[in-house]
Amino acid sequence: MMRAVALLVLIVAADLARATPVDEDETRIEALLQSERAVHAQIRAQAEAQVNAPPAPVAAAAIAPPVSALSDDDWLAPTEKQDGTLTFDDLAQNIGRRITVMTDGHRVHHGSIVASNGRVLTLRVSKAGGRAIYTLKREQIVRIDRR
Repeated sequence: MMRAVALLVLIVAADLARATPVDEDETRIEALLQSERAVHAQIRAQAEAQVNAPPAPVAAAAIAPPVSALSDDDWLAPTEKQDGTLTFDDLAQNIGRRITVMTDGHRVHHGSIVASNGRVLTLRVSKAGGRAIYTLKREQIVRIDRR
C-alpha cells in the first residue's frame, strides 16, 4: 500500500512538472482560432469566386429553325404506313416501341427499340433466362414490322 501511494505521488509530481503554464495554453488556443478563421475566409473567397466567375463556354446549343422554314404539320408525329412496316429512319422517333425485325439471314427478332441512329439499331429482346441487347447494322435489316 505504501508503494502504491508513493507511485501515485510520483505520477502526480511528473504531471505537474510537465504541465504548461496557462499563458502558453491561451497562446496555442488563439493560434488555432486564427487558423480556423483563415480557413473559413479562404473557403468563403473560393465560393464567391465561383459565384462571380464568368459562365463556362457552351459547346453546343439548340437553335430552332426559323418559323418560315416550318410547315404547319412539322410538329405532328409522322403518319403510320398502312402496311404496318417502319423504315430505318422512323426508328429514332419510336424508341421503346415493340417491333419485329427480319435480318438478311431470314432471322426474326422480336423486341423493343432501345436506340437508333443512321447506321445502327439497338434492340432489347427477351430470351429464356433473361433479356439481351442486340445491335443490328442497317445493312443487315431487311424488314421492320410494328407489333
